[in-house]
Amino acid sequence: MEYGKIINDSFRIAWKHKSLWLFGLFAGGGGTGFNFDDRLFREYDLGFDLEDFFGSWDIPFDWHLLIPVIVAFAVMGLGFMVMHLISVPALIDGVNKIQRGGEYRLGSSFSVGIDFFWRFLGLSVIGFMIVLSVIMLGIGFGVVAYAVHWAVMVFYILIMIPVFLVFIFGVTSVFELGTRAMVVRDIGVFESLHEGYFLFRHHLGYNAIMFLIYIGFSIGLGIGALMIWAMVGIPIALLVLASGLGIVPAIILAVIMGIPVSLVVGGFCGTALESLYTLYYFDLVEPGGPTQNATPSPAAPLT
Repeated sequence: MEYGKIINDSFRIAWKHKSLWLFGLFAGGGGTGFNFDDRLFREYDLGFDLEDFFGSWDIPFDWHLLIPVIVAFAVMGLGFMVMHLISVPALIDGVNKIQRGGEYRLGSSFSVGIDFFWRFLGLSVIGFMIVLSVIMLGIGFGVVAYAVHWAVMVFYILIMIPVFLVFIFGVTSVFELGTRAMVVRDIGVFESLHEGYFLFRHHLGYNAIMFLIYIGFSIGLGIGALMIWAMVGIPIALLVLASGLGIVPAIILAVIMGIPVSLVVGGFCGTALESLYTLYYFDLVEPGGPTQNATPSPAAPLT
């Protein structure tokens, strides 16, 4: 397993094919760059106490005004969820055509994402229900342990932390590989889960390393994206503060400047991260298989 090649190819594809960033933004990296580090304003001498400043405001507020705001955020959330369910299969299809042979087009991959919408939704619901059920079961046992004795609960938590991490590793691996199998081989939800579990069970060591690489790059790219955002937003905020306009305009301008940076960096990071598991899947089912110039063909079925 050539992990270095997988990493290099994922970043190369993400950089070379920038139209994939549209899918990457919704597939996994959409929130990157919106984090705001308030230490700047905690350490900056503003000349007044912020809590007293905001606490002195006496503005009548009609709580009914929250209803349209809540509805707007609910609609936005639904829209992002729909785009996520389309973008993940579309991104897998795009990387598949780029890496294994074929002609990648943004519109064609988007159409593939729409075609797999319901299947990926079903796969996502199953994954969510499994994780939720395990969490609820774990909480239930924790309550029982606490009822016995607080020391028993502490011991239970210490045992369950590594167990839960192993569980997350297994679920992530099975569903990530299953999603790739579903799109690349055009199979159903349960068949894709079967293949994902097959690949997970027969390549535990490879999957463990890939999972750690994925987590490591997720953290690293997140920190890198925050640093890029800070290099753009914080100087603007400092200039506004120095001009005497106040902290509120500084925060607003910093956030506004961070939005386009977030879109670009989030799209790139999402594309690179999602491509990692896609290229890893290809290496599992076709070691040393088709390259970019090969004739397009689906991965061989597993039995």
